Amino acid sequence: MEKFTNWRDKGTGIGPFLPPRSPKGGSIMMDYVFIVYGIIKSVLLLPLVLGNLVVDSIYMWEIILSVLFGSGCKIDLMVDGRKLKRQNEQKGNILSKGVIYMVNFTSIIDAMILKMICGGQNFRILVPNENGKFFQLGLIGLVKFTKNGSLDVERYGNEISNIEKELDKYIWFMFPEGTTSNGKSVLPFVVTSANLNEVIYGDDEMKPVKVSSIRIKVNQSLTTPLRVSLWSLIKNLFTKKISVKCNVHKVVILDRDGVSLDTIRVQLNGEDSFKLVSKSLNIDSKRRFVEEYFRK
Repeated sequence: MEKFTNWRDKGTGIGPFLPPRSPKGGSIMMDYVFIVYGIIKSVLLLPLVLGNLVVDSIYMWEIILSVLFGSGCKIDLMVDGRKLKRQNEQKGNILSKGVIYMVNFTSIIDAMILKMICGGQNFRILVPNENGKFFQLGLIGLVKFTKNGSLDVERYGNEISNIEKELDKYIWFMFPEGTTSNGKSVLPFVVTSANLNEVIYGDDEMKPVKVSSIRIKVNQSLTTPLRVSLWSLIKNLFTKKISVKCNVHKVVILDRDGVSLDTIRVQLNGEDSFKLVSKSLNIDSKRRFVEEYFRK
């Protein structure tokens, strides 16, 4: 991977676009066995999945994913620094409508986790492109966008210019980096306070914006900074343990309460400002990296 040193941060040495290393060896026949076994389990679990779409229990989702995926699934959820106790889990009390939840972006699993923590409430997903325009994606659109390398979001969603009338009707998730990384750092935000205010209120006048941050950390082997084949994706999900840590921070008013977008970026990086990569490692940089990487 030495040829990709141009895409490593000079201060931290982190290469945020490098994909996880795939273990060598292994039988193709065993891969097929795992996947066929996974498909059979998927069919058997379907009634439980449909039932939990109504109940929407995080604990039940964890059980379903643990049974479905080969090596199990462990989800730790923190809300305002407090670990959510399964026995005290209450539907719909984790997130609030009318708030923009900024989420770091590393994996297809991000979409599953966001669905789980909504408690049955309606939600919308926004992803900005490198020009600062916002696009609304459905859950399936987000999965496709992530699987295909998370570039050119305009191919997967509809451009949105004003959400003011719908703001209080939904939970809003935003991926401010605009593309995925491998989870070793958080990329510079495409979003600014000005264009965020504009997409919410439709003008340049700065008004109060309620925001929060949601940090999702999955095991390194499941991150998808680059496009992956459907086969590789299914194989990973069915053969590797899923470990997820999700931390939902308290709701604040942006650029008041001592919180800026820079503060949120640090929160999404586990409060570690020293491991943030430089602002040159952005969507445009990733686009050039992808070109070079798949030329190898």
